[in-house]
Amino acid sequence: MTQYAIGDDGVAYIVRSTANLGKKLTLEKAREIRIRYAAGDISQAKLAAMYGVTLLSISSVIRGKTYREPNT
Repeated sequence: MTQYAIGDDGVAYIVRSTANLGKKLTLEKAREIRIRYAAGDISQAKLAAMYGVTLLSISSVIRGKTYREPNT
């Protein structure tokens, strides 16, 4: 089952999909997501579409709930 949301740009983005089950981001990709979002020129919905994950996954990465930086 796939659920879509319409972004501010009028484009439909996947919000939740069973097709994404088992797909994982890497720490490197999570860093890229944080950097791109912090720059302020891309929405979470667009990032989700680009990386093939759900909007919830992107939100969790940005908020530091998942793919946290290892303690050094």
